Amino acid sequence: MPRNRRREGPRHGRYRHAAQKKLIEISPPKSRRSLADVLWIIGGFLDTTSLTRCVQVDREWSKVLLPILWKKVVKESGDKSHDPPYRILQKKEEHVRELVSRLNMAGSAFPGQHGLVFSNLLHLTTETAGPNPFGHIVGLMEHNITRFIRQHGRNLKRLVLHVGQSRQLEDAMATCSSLESLTTHLPFVGRGMDWMRWYRVQGFRLQTLQLIGRQPNGGALGNEFVGRFVMDQEMVGRISQAPPSSLRVLALEAACFNSRSAQDRVMLVLLSPNLRRLCWSGSQLFPLLSEFIRAYPQKLFCKELEFLSVRDQGEIYEADFKCVVEFCPTLRELDLKESCNPGKGSIMPKQQRLEEAQQDQPLHDSQQHQDLLHGISPSSPLAISEILDLIAQFLDRHSLVLCLRVCHQWYQVFSWRVWEVVTMRTGKGGGPYFQILYPPTLDLISINANHIRKLVLRVYPGDIRFLGAHSMHCPRLSELTIEMVGDPYYRDERDQLLEENLASVVVDHRATLKKLVVHVPPKKELMDAMAACSQLESLTTHCSYLEEEHYHWKEWYAMLKSPMHSLTLIGWKLCYGDSTLHTWDSVISSLAMDLRQTKARGMSLQNLELRARSPSTSYINAQLVLVIKNPDLKRLTWSGGRTIARLAEAFEIFERRHYGLFCQQLESLTLQDHGRVDVIAFKRVIESLPALVDLDIRGYLGSVTTSILTGLRLRTLRIDQCPWATSTVVQDLLCSMPSLQVFSASVISDAAIHEDPRPWVCTGLKELKVMFRLVSDAKDEALILHRVCQLEGLEKLSLREEVEASKTLDRDCGHLQLRLENGLDRLKTLKRLRVFQAPESASWEESEALWVLENWKQLREIDIKMDIKAKQLLGHRLMAR
Repeated sequence: MPRNRRREGPRHGRYRHAAQKKLIEISPPKSRRSLADVLWIIGGFLDTTSLTRCVQVDREWSKVLLPILWKKVVKESGDKSHDPPYRILQKKEEHVRELVSRLNMAGSAFPGQHGLVFSNLLHLTTETAGPNPFGHIVGLMEHNITRFIRQHGRNLKRLVLHVGQSRQLEDAMATCSSLESLTTHLPFVGRGMDWMRWYRVQGFRLQTLQLIGRQPNGGALGNEFVGRFVMDQEMVGRISQAPPSSLRVLALEAACFNSRSAQDRVMLVLLSPNLRRLCWSGSQLFPLLSEFIRAYPQKLFCKELEFLSVRDQGEIYEADFKCVVEFCPTLRELDLKESCNPGKGSIMPKQQRLEEAQQDQPLHDSQQHQDLLHGISPSSPLAISEILDLIAQFLDRHSLVLCLRVCHQWYQVFSWRVWEVVTMRTGKGGGPYFQILYPPTLDLISINANHIRKLVLRVYPGDIRFLGAHSMHCPRLSELTIEMVGDPYYRDERDQLLEENLASVVVDHRATLKKLVVHVPPKKELMDAMAACSQLESLTTHCSYLEEEHYHWKEWYAMLKSPMHSLTLIGWKLCYGDSTLHTWDSVISSLAMDLRQTKARGMSLQNLELRARSPSTSYINAQLVLVIKNPDLKRLTWSGGRTIARLAEAFEIFERRHYGLFCQQLESLTLQDHGRVDVIAFKRVIESLPALVDLDIRGYLGSVTTSILTGLRLRTLRIDQCPWATSTVVQDLLCSMPSLQVFSASVISDAAIHEDPRPWVCTGLKELKVMFRLVSDAKDEALILHRVCQLEGLEKLSLREEVEASKTLDRDCGHLQLRLENGLDRLKTLKRLRVFQAPESASWEESEALWVLENWKQLREIDIKMDIKAKQLLGHRLMAR
């Protein structure tokens, strides 16, 4: 295979077809995580084989997944082993978190012999890969393992030993200060473990302890256990003085043991008051525990026990079993192995009652218990398919196609995501494109039509007819966007054919469509088709300035079959009924006639957007009627001429005629007025909206004063497109509005801050967008940075000037440099900053990049000029986050 040819995955070469790439365009979701973050999540649930395949996809995948590939290393001893050589392992030792060493008894080699020190090692497992240990080989193995554990004891959290029985090894385990889980296997040697001595040294910081094949030896305390399980008050006092154990999971398994070892094991249970899971293999658990409970019922142990698994080789009596079970109020799961002999006092009725009680418990409690103790196992089906499907929504098209090529299991998960959003584009020069497609590509569209949920048609009018000829039907289609490509000056007899084809596409999907965006002027056929959509929730229609049409929305709304929540009309001349509304008397008369009918009809629009270039008075009145007749509006965007004046007059007339106020639930208002607005009218509108929290003003408001806005409890205020918002106005707003969370303005100067030394009261600000200008003689950049550093809750900071604003700046004005020598260190208080956009005048070097990595640990996006070293530092770290 040539070197410059990229290797393809198994059986997925058809996705590289040239026509396929031109036809299909996957639109990324609005909110997405970076590919590095997603790969890091996926890598934690993959085995070594899948990780090896992923590393070979491309360089970016290799850079992210190589540390995960080396996270777990299996090292086998012997000359014929195929594990990583020590020279390679030495280069990757910083990535190793888990080490599995399979020791060959013939060589007894161990990684510690080669001078390897794993600075981040958390889990260690030792296994035997040969005949039974004996003689001096055992001593050599234990010596190597003991030395290795002492070197890494500070970081070790989980330790699994299949060999080892010396006291030196037990002392080495006791020095592991961070150890949380210990598992010891000793299937061949029956030497007991002096667990009480080890317990005094270790202090039982463990949460999980598994003793398999070992016989615990209680030492001095255990020697007093003779015959039956009988303790005096002195013995109970000595146990009470022992520090409480933090064990939550305890597993004691052995082939056989006597009464003495059984008593020692019970001691482990008694000294673990927080125990939640207990696995017992042997005999005499229920007799010994019941004896202690009857003698000392006030002692607290097993009060949090939820899971009990017993493999008892003797008889289990009803009285002993009932005593233990009733003493454990939180017990929900009971597992009695097949080797248990019920004997005379059969416990099967009691076990059945316990299982019935367990079924009555809510399922989420059991699931919460599993997640608390173990989490999701990587071997579980949830670890692959459902997790991949969960994070697939954050990937773009390129990443999804790469994931398809990993393996067949990934292909099954990601295949429908690739076809979830499909964009069909026109050919070159706006000509028909479908007619030149190869039949295999059209077959792929038909085969995967069930997966398509969002369809974007940016095609030539003839393509719609060709699409209808192929009978493309998407049964799960919920979003449809139609945009025609062509010259708006030239329309011929194909308009009628286009209207019919578009209407047929909408009618075919009327039962599933929830969102419809149409960039062409809808005629009667298409309007009727949209009204027939029973699930339609959002409608957006665009009409260019050359094709403005009269929109008789009253008649169309009467035919509407769905409770629409969002309506966007761009470029339309609204008409209300048969004639346009030229005077206010006609507006009020129409509202008086239809007010009751409107409430009964239940117009439930919550989001309304009206945009037009410069409509006449009659069209403005019709738009105002549409606003008034929707009392549940929460978001209103209105762009046109004299919008603020008309709203103010409507509020005044409705109050004078006792019709009641409208828009009382409006929370977000965006107004763009092309004319000059009176301050009194603007104040009237603002005071009539009690629920307003988000305000976006675009246009010239004349001599508006800040006192109108400072009295409001706004969370969002955007005035960056208002000529009246001077530096003095911006400074006054920042010093007078404590409830602001998002603020956007055009400019503020250091001179305005000097003239008004009041502090900024909006300390809860999360997003700030403003351009700072240095116009004073001092060019005091530190003063501006001092004000910004007080906004400790900032998550997004944009200091980039707009293109139009930057052209009007005087040459004598200074700009922020944002260097350490200019006071950048003052911004170290912005610990929550995630997005930062610097002005064009600023540039960073290596020192500023190191400062960012140290102080802005939550930063995810940055836009500033940097040299090569700064780009390397910030680019690598931000991708790793």
